[in-house]
Amino acid sequence: MIPAKLIPIFESVGSALNFPPEILAGIASRESCFGATLDEKGYGDHGQGYGIMQVDRRSHMLVGAPDSIEHVTQASHILNDMRNAISREHPDWSKADKLRGAIAAYNSGPENIKTIAGMDVGTTGNNYSADVLNRAEGFKAIFSRQAA
Repeated sequence: MIPAKLIPIFESVGSALNFPPEILAGIASRESCFGATLDEKGYGDHGQGYGIMQVDRRSHMLVGAPDSIEHVTQASHILNDMRNAISREHPDWSKADKLRGAIAAYNSGPENIKTIAGMDVGTTGNNYSADVLNRAEGFKAIFSRQAA
């Protein structure tokens, strides 16, 4: 279940960057179980990933607390960069496939996303985008209740 304090963060950041909040929640769930798998300083992935959305400290200057709006915003900007890269590389893909490609690229890099059918090949578990989207589908009702 999504911790209550994170719901308005996902909604706010999702709205600002045109991502459904359930997608951001799906990534945070996959990456860190909303922080449950992080160490006391907010790190996972053998100390390389930071925060609930696991921003790689080797590639990015880390911002905010592990479950803060600053962290979710930074991670969502990275996801947006992936969406832009996938859109440039695959302009003929549908909006949904570009989003799925961005999610896969968030995990494995945009250079690894070649085809729709094989976009999860090389991601963690070879199922990253499919798993995030499945989790997001389960979270959709939480965000629709908030909007009502």
